[in-house]
Amino acid sequence: MKSKGNYFVVLNPGTRPPEEYFSFADNVVVFENSYDVFETYGCYSDFPEKSSCIIYGASEGEMSNVLLSTDVSYLYVTDDNDTLPFDGVPIYWNKEVELLKEGYNE
Repeated sequence: MKSKGNYFVVLNPGTRPPEEYFSFADNVVVFENSYDVFETYGCYSDFPEKSSCIIYGASEGEMSNVLLSTDVSYLYVTDDNDTLPFDGVPIYWNKEVELLKEGYNE
């Protein structure tokens, strides 16, 4: 039996999403790519309170740069850069969590 509940809807379209996505999703991934690509394009949104960025292949210093230069509400940054960059937490995981809890990007 399926439970009835309040679901949190996340979309990850794999490209810059149309504005309409934000009208029915709770969160939309607006950027998912390597730190090198992030340096070129950045991670921004017209709906920062409903947006996420996922960045891989970032050093600890680069992770700090991401936190300072994005306006989205949800972030995940990792140092992993292999074919499956989300199969573990980054070596700087504790620092990343601490910085995010402190509101590092505010």
